[in-house]
Amino acid sequence: MSNKKKGQKRLSPALTIILDILLAAIVFGLLYGLLQLEKRSNMEPVQLPTPPAASSPSPGVTASPQPTQAPTLAPSDEPTIEPTTEPTEDPQYAGTFGAKFGHLFAAPGEVISNETTYKSHNIYITLERHEGFDAVYFVADIYVRELSFLKTAFSTEDWSYPGKVYADEIAENNNAILAISGDYAIQNAGGLTIRNGVLFREMTGAMDLAVLYYDGTMKTYSPDEFSMDEVTESGAYQAWCFGPRLLINGKAMEKFNSNLFPKNPRSAIGYYEPGHYCFVMIDGRQEGYSSGMNLAEMSQLFEQLGCLEAYNLDGGQSAMLVFNGEIVNSPYNGGRPIGDIIYISEP
Repeated sequence: MSNKKKGQKRLSPALTIILDILLAAIVFGLLYGLLQLEKRSNMEPVQLPTPPAASSPSPGVTASPQPTQAPTLAPSDEPTIEPTTEPTEDPQYAGTFGAKFGHLFAAPGEVISNETTYKSHNIYITLERHEGFDAVYFVADIYVRELSFLKTAFSTEDWSYPGKVYADEIAENNNAILAISGDYAIQNAGGLTIRNGVLFREMTGAMDLAVLYYDGTMKTYSPDEFSMDEVTESGAYQAWCFGPRLLINGKAMEKFNSNLFPKNPRSAIGYYEPGHYCFVMIDGRQEGYSSGMNLAEMSQLFEQLGCLEAYNLDGGQSAMLVFNGEIVNSPYNGGRPIGDIIYISEP
């Protein structure tokens, strides 16, 4: 007499193999994810090489040529010709970007600071509030004499563990004049992370990337365009991994590498040319005040501003813009602690 129950069926060998493969893939995926998290936490920060031209960006005063010892000659009535001394460089135009933007900065030691302007010998910022696309947004126009005045900072000393710190607190801790929410790197398990010339994480993932180079240029990349070797050899100073990119050759886009399409509070960084950038903060999710923007609207906005590149940063409740110690926008639900900022500060 058979012990098998009526109606009981065995899985076919082929189906059994398929299920075993699927189970193995799931287990492998979980292990891989854990290994990547471990890699993220244990990777030692690496100082990236600095291009020779960027190691001493401020041009020094040209040395005066030294006269050579002339041979002894017979007395002559001809006047003695003194060696020509090179003129001392005007400090107004010193620095990597001083030759082009020096006329915008203040005299040495002079600082003009109010609710909409910050002007010193090194930095010139103007802040404007606008309305458009059914949203209220802020544009901070930024000129810097040297790229070293544009920096990034994490909320905690140990970058691999999220810190519960608001944007204005991180800004205060780093003496920031202007600051905007960063790219959420400290909370993410993946994504290229370069901060102030230091590589914290080399993983790239499937998101668009933005890289700011030591020569002041900023470029955005889709995942298939990106080359880690090329970026490090070219002198990467900052790299962000959130996105998506918002412009291609200065023109608005219609398709984006993102699923976050609806109107939202948003923050972004724009690039005009080396030494000239902007931070854009868009309020949203606040009926009767500001709905926010979708990606297509942001893309159009940056084209209107005249930027060549633009990159979306951490938004939503994290979207905060700080100027002279005050949060100038109206963060959704009061804002929330974040992991990093991009900021402008004096030396």
